[in-house]
Amino acid sequence: MDHKKVDVANLRVGMYVAKLDRPWLESPFLFQGFTIQDEQELTQLRETCEHVFVDVEKSGDIDAAELETLSTAGPAGSEVKTEFSEEVSRARKVLDHGAEVSSKLLEDVRLGESIKEDDAREVVSDLIVTVSNNPNASLWLTNLKRQNEFVAAHSMNTCVLAVAFAQMLGYDRKQLEEIGIGAMLHDIGLMRTPREILDKPGSLSDEEFEIISRHPREGYNVLRLIPGMSDTALNIVRYHHEKVDGSGYPNGLAGEDIPREALIVALVDAYDALTSVRPYTDKPLTPHEALGKLREVAATSFGGDLVEQFMRCVGIYPVGSLVELNSGALAAVVSHTQSTRLRPVVMMLRDGDGQPYNNRPLVNLDSLVEGMDTDRWRILGVRDPEAHGIDMSEIADTQGA
Repeated sequence: MDHKKVDVANLRVGMYVAKLDRPWLESPFLFQGFTIQDEQELTQLRETCEHVFVDVEKSGDIDAAELETLSTAGPAGSEVKTEFSEEVSRARKVLDHGAEVSSKLLEDVRLGESIKEDDAREVVSDLIVTVSNNPNASLWLTNLKRQNEFVAAHSMNTCVLAVAFAQMLGYDRKQLEEIGIGAMLHDIGLMRTPREILDKPGSLSDEEFEIISRHPREGYNVLRLIPGMSDTALNIVRYHHEKVDGSGYPNGLAGEDIPREALIVALVDAYDALTSVRPYTDKPLTPHEALGKLREVAATSFGGDLVEQFMRCVGIYPVGSLVELNSGALAAVVSHTQSTRLRPVVMMLRDGDGQPYNNRPLVNLDSLVEGMDTDRWRILGVRDPEAHGIDMSEIADTQGA
């Protein structure tokens, strides 16, 4: 991939702009990567940027030697925010390492061995940095749902969601770390639960539910013996199945008796579980459906205000949702901010005729020009990936790999 850094004064029609000197979300350009078509686009670029990065191979008839002359030396992309795929690649390394550590910690507990809290703390510290840099890239990877890795993957997904949500709620760096530790280890007590109960398809018997409902207390008893484990993390592990109406377990706490951090993790734990393949469910809910389900039980389980704030965090169209545009095209939501929840960045998957996009381009819907682009690019609604034969986990797996 040969990118040349070019001052906007030297741009020509026909050049392919691969990167800007600022985030795409802060620009008026619809596509993230486009060929300059006319003088109007040249003017827009010159009013928006000081320099851009031009892709030599995609610039058609533009002479490579001319681009070399126009190029202002410097490593391509060194002064701009990395593209989404690069951010996902970075986040993937952190999450993959975290999943390995999580699996090891779970196995140590299963074997009755002591666990290394420092390993978990290192993972959470790296994750906080990753989420701070680009929460959408990390949230995108929570769409990787592999049934045979549910407990370890679920622990990391819950950690990502908890850190992103708590950050939005205003928790400081130290508090985020303790919330992240509690979220990563929240289900560690399940390693004391017989495997046949964990993997059982269908409903649990009363006796089996009584056994599995011991895991918050089991996890707390394991972790309270570890020096340096904070009260915040311990409370999350112990109380993440309590409900605000008092119907939860193991203590039947209600209302303000439940630590807020435990409710945060309980909420994101439920969200990831609802959107994951599990032995006792027919199929996972879409992110949009899961938000609807959480809203139904908000008053009794988590509190209506907390659920509403979580919906503001993940967006009306959460990252990983499949949406249909006015044109009939299908796209995956990959990024949004608080101000662009209705107009996210989407990855184009199929056009209006059902044909797949070869390069899955990203489109910034917040750059819509009212009356010009809205007929094609406005979101019509959320769609079920299974009904369209689309595997969102496979798409998430290939992006940034």
